[in-house]
Amino acid sequence: MKSIQSDENYESHIINSLLIDYRLTIDVLPPAACKKYLDYDKKSRSYHCPRCANIVSRMDFWDDEFIHHCAKTYQRLTDSDEYSCKLCSYQGKLLERSCEELGCEGKLQDSESGICFSCFVENAL
Repeated sequence: MKSIQSDENYESHIINSLLIDYRLTIDVLPPAACKKYLDYDKKSRSYHCPRCANIVSRMDFWDDEFIHHCAKTYQRLTDSDEYSCKLCSYQGKLLERSCEELGCEGKLQDSESGICFSCFVENAL
């Protein structure tokens, strides 16, 4: 059997599995348990983390539709305009700007990487 570490993008497989498990966990747990154990607010608006999305998109068999099976772990920090990923701890800000990708109507991008929160294409900043 082939080891997952023999794949040069093994990190993408691990993050993908964690994001799927995270989604399943927050779907099952009540809001109070999510807050207590995961520091995740089920009542807050969440996005897919730009760093996690970028990592999983490197998988050989990745299809952009797979992102819908992954948890939205990127949430606004209390009393701040910054967001933080509850899985990888990436922190950043949202930039309101139209995506440059043909056919994408996304209006939010990561202020550091330019990754669109709708199609996950990296836009020039």
